Amino acid sequence: MKYSMIIALFVLAAVAIMETS
Repeated sequence: MKYSMIIALFVLAAVAIMETS
């Protein structure tokens, strides 16, 4: 399953948005 990759991508995006804001 590639769910791990999808979750990791979402987490990475969330962290990037939080750090950029």
